[in-house]
Amino acid sequence: QQRWRPRVGTDAVVTLETTNAGAGEQAMNFHYSIGDGSPPYSGIEYEFTTGYGGTDYFTLWLDPDASNRQLFILLNEVGSTYWQAIIELESDAPQWISIAHSDFDPNDGSESMDLLNLESVSFNILPGSGSWGTGDLIMDNIGFSTSPVLVGLDDTPNRKPVPDTFV
Repeated sequence: QQRWRPRVGTDAVVTLETTNAGAGEQAMNFHYSIGDGSPPYSGIEYEFTTGYGGTDYFTLWLDPDASNRQLFILLNEVGSTYWQAIIELESDAPQWISIAHSDFDPNDGSESMDLLNLESVSFNILPGSGSWGTGDLIMDNIGFSTSPVLVGLDDTPNRKPVPDTFV
C-alpha cells in the first residue's frame, strides 16, 4: 500500500484492508470520490521498479462496489504510451480478474506493449453508467502472470491462486 499514491488532482485515499482480502490477511482499499465538488475521475498509481517481460496477463483480485461506474486500468510505458482496459463495476461479488496483455488498448495506435519499459500502473474511476459519488474498491494480489488466474481451485476460505509476479 505504501507505494500506491493518489493521482494528482483526484480525491483518492489508499488504506490497508484487514477484514476482506483476496489471499492472506491484508488487501488495499481504494476509497474514491468523483463529481459533486470532486474531480470527474479519481485514481491511484503505482510506479514499477522493474519490467515484466515474459508475462501474458495482468491479474488482480477485486471486490467491486456495484456502483455501475467504470474502472480504467492503465499500464503506462516510459514516454507517453499507455494501454487501457475497462472493467464495469456492476457486481459486488469478489472476483479474480485476468486481462491478457493483448486485450489492453493503446492510446496512440502502438502495435505491442513494451513490458520491459512499463513505468507504472494506475486504477481510475469514471462515472460510466453510474453517478457521481464515493465508493470503495478492495484490491489484492495485483501482478503479472504467464497464465490466467484460475478461480475455484478448492473450497478453502481465502486460499486463492496468485500471480507469478506481484507489483
